[in-house]
Amino acid sequence: MVRRVAVIGAGASGLVATKCCLDEGLEPTCFERSEDIGGLWRFADNADCGRVCVYRSIISNTSKEMSCFSDFPFPEDFPCFLPHSLFLEYFRMYAQHFQLLRHIRFKTTVISVRRRPDFATSGQWDVITETEGIQESHIFDAVMVCAGNFQNPHLPLASFPGIETRFRGQYFHSLEYKDAAAFQGKRVLVVGIGNTACDIAVDMSHVAAKVFLSARSSTWVFSRVANHGFPWDMLSTTRFNHFLEWLLPSAIMKRIKIWKINSWFNHEIYGLASAKSSNFNFIINEDLPFCMLSGTIVLKSNVKEFTETSAIFEDGTTEENIDVVIFATGYKFSFSFLEESICNPLKNNRTLYKCVFPPQLERPTLAIIGLIQLTGAVMVGAEIQARWVTGVFAGGRGTAGIEEVLGREDRSTCCSWHRAGHHHAQCFCLVSLLFSGACKLPPSSKMMAEVLKKQLPVKRCVMLLYLGYSVICLCFSVPSCHPTAARRSSANMWLLRRGGSCEPRAANQNGNITFCLIFCIDSMLHGRDVSEKQNLRLNFVSYTSEIASCAGVKPSMLRLLLTDPWLALAVFFGPCTSYQYRLMGRGQWSGARAAILTQWQRVLKPLRTRVLEDSASSRSWHWLGLLALPTALAVGFLLSKYPKLRWAPRVGLMF
Repeated sequence: MVRRVAVIGAGASGLVATKCCLDEGLEPTCFERSEDIGGLWRFADNADCGRVCVYRSIISNTSKEMSCFSDFPFPEDFPCFLPHSLFLEYFRMYAQHFQLLRHIRFKTTVISVRRRPDFATSGQWDVITETEGIQESHIFDAVMVCAGNFQNPHLPLASFPGIETRFRGQYFHSLEYKDAAAFQGKRVLVVGIGNTACDIAVDMSHVAAKVFLSARSSTWVFSRVANHGFPWDMLSTTRFNHFLEWLLPSAIMKRIKIWKINSWFNHEIYGLASAKSSNFNFIINEDLPFCMLSGTIVLKSNVKEFTETSAIFEDGTTEENIDVVIFATGYKFSFSFLEESICNPLKNNRTLYKCVFPPQLERPTLAIIGLIQLTGAVMVGAEIQARWVTGVFAGGRGTAGIEEVLGREDRSTCCSWHRAGHHHAQCFCLVSLLFSGACKLPPSSKMMAEVLKKQLPVKRCVMLLYLGYSVICLCFSVPSCHPTAARRSSANMWLLRRGGSCEPRAANQNGNITFCLIFCIDSMLHGRDVSEKQNLRLNFVSYTSEIASCAGVKPSMLRLLLTDPWLALAVFFGPCTSYQYRLMGRGQWSGARAAILTQWQRVLKPLRTRVLEDSASSRSWHWLGLLALPTALAVGFLLSKYPKLRWAPRVGLMF
């Protein structure tokens, strides 16, 4: 049975994981290599111990109501979108309120996490930590990795010829960027088109002589300020909108999204994206269009190569006198303290069951928290993951827990009812166990099958082309396709990691055949890394609802509609905030209902610094208009489900 849990990292994910462990009666020990909490959101001019942190000017992309932990709202006087200082203050308030600091060991680095020899039966882990040069060994029943996905920078210098050999200027990864003061009057090239790249480009455009933004893919730009000045995520991230996306064809939904985004500004004119773009990738930055319109930022195509002082782009254009190149090319998943058999498959979160559990382990006592990219706040996703994981740790696995409870007739009231002749006691006991929030996992084989099913499929036509080309090369002995020693060695290493070999056998070409098959498949797998990275972003409502269902905390819309219709309307048509997952089930919070019904008040409170006298009368009509649509839809739903409720003329009534 799990009792002692090691939590690695004291950032947002580590804090909420520690708190969830305490909620389940577990004994967490959180290891943090720096001297304070906050993780990524604790800004420092010179980050200690190689710690990655945000840059000075950062503002959160998700609003406070959509980002907060489910039982601890942000203070109502906090602005809707937060700088790093207020985020860190919120984390301190959270840690103090739930008394988490006593469970954190600061300035302690986790060196290794290894399975114990009896792991198949005990599920325990050997954890080695280091504090001020002194190593210490621990034994834990379970481990929660909360180190995040911003640990190891991805710097593909090999894809940019000349950057290391000819370019005389300065170049570095975006994790080293802190503020724009050092780039006064310089010509800067930012490589990338994600949130970080555009934030840095906008930040430097105020002081740099010129900023060039190099993009190799299309991107749609959202503004934090949506219709009528409300936060974008509180209007778009709703269960009603998610239902429409499920109901309508994807092509229609894509056209609707593009029409709404282009109503702000035409992305094709700016060279950002067109309606024919295959992927729907988006960033949050309301300043980028104006910077492009004012000429402080110039959008360019992908970089082809670098010379001593210039950058040559794939469209044939050249920009001279480049002083600084910043690569905002993302991060790689890397957990060096885990053993290789676990760490190697972690190329992305799709190799994990529900993006949390490594499915190949005999015991589910290792969980990766926060290794997700959502269309909403990652903090909320990390919390619902931690609640599910700690429920699994506390409740066991499979159906054994249910059978055990049903079999302990002398220890439960429901079973004493059964002895008294109540034949439905077992059903009552089962329902009670399920609603109490007992979290179970399927067998490893089923988890593996689901993981493989969700892997990004290789297109069949591409596979056939590669295999057909290999067969042609073999049949006609094309020299360019024969494996050289270096290429055969590379392919052999690839196959040896998978338990085979591609060395040629005597008097046949099996080695060449094996090599071609391996080389083609491996090339396809490596060639899709870039596109697959974008596909790692998951729908916020869909993913959090899925994990909440596993944890037994997903709100029942039918139950809410029957017991609290006003709350049901707010849950379905309003923003999908984290409070919804505290309404019922495990970890139910008595303040969840009030938090949902007052969430718009907390959004508007920081803006009420000057209230107009004639605004009160008009506001009531706006609210009546907002309620008209959900009321009409609810009535239509009830009439469709219950035909007897429909009005019908009396028989024999004559006009």
